[in-house]
Amino acid sequence: MNISLKFLVPAIVTAISAAGCVRGDNPIVRREDPRNSNGVKPIYGEGWKAQENVGVDYWDVFFPTDKLGFLAGMGSNTRGISRSEDGGLTWSKATTSGASGYYNLYFLNEDNGWAVGDSMISYTTDKGKTWKDMESIPLTSGGKKPVTADVYFPNKDTGYAVTAIGMLQSFDGGKNWSKIAASPTNVTAAAYYNTKDGIIGTTTGIRITDDSSKTYKNGTGSTSRIITIQLLGANEAVCIDQAGILWASTDKGLTWTKKLTFSDDYFDIAFSSLNEGYVMTRNKVWKISNGAVAGTLPVLYYPLFTDAQLMECHFLPDLSKGWVIYQDNILFRYVKP
Repeated sequence: MNISLKFLVPAIVTAISAAGCVRGDNPIVRREDPRNSNGVKPIYGEGWKAQENVGVDYWDVFFPTDKLGFLAGMGSNTRGISRSEDGGLTWSKATTSGASGYYNLYFLNEDNGWAVGDSMISYTTDKGKTWKDMESIPLTSGGKKPVTADVYFPNKDTGYAVTAIGMLQSFDGGKNWSKIAASPTNVTAAAYYNTKDGIIGTTTGIRITDDSSKTYKNGTGSTSRIITIQLLGANEAVCIDQAGILWASTDKGLTWTKKLTFSDDYFDIAFSSLNEGYVMTRNKVWKISNGAVAGTLPVLYYPLFTDAQLMECHFLPDLSKGWVIYQDNILFRYVKP
């Protein structure tokens, strides 16, 4: 993924917590999920390999370069951020405060990155070796730090965070945060072309801003929950909603065209253009070529179980390399043949 902004945090947390005790050593036999339409045998397309024993309960993967990558962890042994310098072959724990596990990651470049967790936003300026926690954030009506689902920075100073109380903004690289007054409270995803123009997803579709978040207006297209948004170039964008519809825009999110529909309710996307990319569901990765699904089988399929699924994907901008994290101890790596 380029930006991973895509889940219902409370629902997932409940599901993960309930099932966490049986992952890893797996003392019981898991129940196969009926959505495994391709059976229980994995499918690996050309260029795909599975790397096991990376750790349980990693929720996001992000590679700002082809060698430097990161995993966001929520598990008892993976809590925090793990770091790789060899394309994902080996991993080590980065230095964090230990105050939070993390859901999502975003890197502007190899030096500057951000991670979000239950009630924490952390940032790095040294290629992810060390991470510092935010210093201030608006509180909920109950006086608590809000659940933070994702983060996006169009430059190293100005950034935006998706939280349970709406959109927040930072002007100092993520140290301090303030609430955007005009933001809807049902925000689910966000991506900004610059500090002026941005697209946010909500539980009822797309909103856009062209005045530095002073106001938001409705975009056309989806009326469903927006799972994730990816910006492409100066004006283009793609997004996918919970109904499984992939949408495309060529005017910074004001109008959207329906592209494809996928059968599931959990997705991530990675595109190099409006017509070339990948769509991830809970247990499949589909290649999109010339605006259509390539072939009759997914390029990656791994059986879905009641306590484990594909969580996030990330590809380099040219799609030459990609990574998909499976919730239960597996990282799938792709290298274009």
